[in-house]
Amino acid sequence: MTQTGSHLSLLYPGQMPPAVRRSDHKTRALHTLCARAEISTCAVGRNHVLFELFAAESSRLSGLPIAAVTHAYDSANPAAAHAGWWLRADPVVLRPDGDRLLLLGNHALSLGTDEAAALGTELHTLFADYGMAFSALQPKRWYLKLESDPGLTLTGLEDAVAHDILQHLPQAGDAQTAARWRRLLNEVQMQLHASPVNQARLARGELPVNSVWFWGGGSAPAVAPHRFRQVWSEEPVSLGLACLSGAAYATVPENTADWLHHVTQPGHRLLSPSFPAASDSDDCAELFSNTWCAPLLGAVKSGALATLDIYTEDGRMFRNTPQTLRRWYDRFI
Repeated sequence: MTQTGSHLSLLYPGQMPPAVRRSDHKTRALHTLCARAEISTCAVGRNHVLFELFAAESSRLSGLPIAAVTHAYDSANPAAAHAGWWLRADPVVLRPDGDRLLLLGNHALSLGTDEAAALGTELHTLFADYGMAFSALQPKRWYLKLESDPGLTLTGLEDAVAHDILQHLPQAGDAQTAARWRRLLNEVQMQLHASPVNQARLARGELPVNSVWFWGGGSAPAVAPHRFRQVWSEEPVSLGLACLSGAAYATVPENTADWLHHVTQPGHRLLSPSFPAASDSDDCAELFSNTWCAPLLGAVKSGALATLDIYTEDGRMFRNTPQTLRRWYDRFI
């Protein structure tokens, strides 16, 4: 018998590879859930999907206010996220490449908590001189708090990786504001170049933190309260939105039996798993299918789970119910 109101939204971490369209035994559960589902459109891009799921409203036209959202989670203080205008100032690695300066991001940057705290202390005074409050809450998630929107147009960190930073430096409606922020970035780079922390890293043969990347600016969005009864994720944007909405949140569960017991209880829940780094798309699809889709397929078929929605980053949502799974034909083409 179907549990009235048991509803799970499941995020696929990326775009599904073409192999999922075939009824391959390695991804059979995922294929079945996509092939028999009612298909509709959703936002494009993982963070946009999350904002849509939480009914998060933002006045920012030039990008999502990621900094305020993740700050709510990293500080465990949603009230602080609503006070002021937030900007991510994440530690990154820049590398010269001919006449270009490439942004390598920070995926390969092994930065300890103590090192991040020491670098943060060094940068605190510099940013304070510009009227900004700096905090390194996590080794790779650093923040600036401003009193108001400076009117910047910024490029997201992942969008700028492997590109020449000269094409993605802060832009503004007036030349003075843009020049001020570029000057600040230069001062940060000089401060980091002279840092004892980076000198020690170089001596050990490790990559230095030689810049920060400004992105994700905005004030905390208005979020629908208690949109989900429970959120499971390893990713700070979904956890930050859960924190702002007042939902219970935790890391992705490992015990399938215990997790399925919670999923099949009344209420709407969200699961946003991550893939291991460097996994290829077919391996990710197989892992997702076997780990999550196989037990969920059984739960929907039996009626224990009333509704299962699978969201992808390419703008599609697959809704499964016990009724849709009774179809004998494929709709996933």
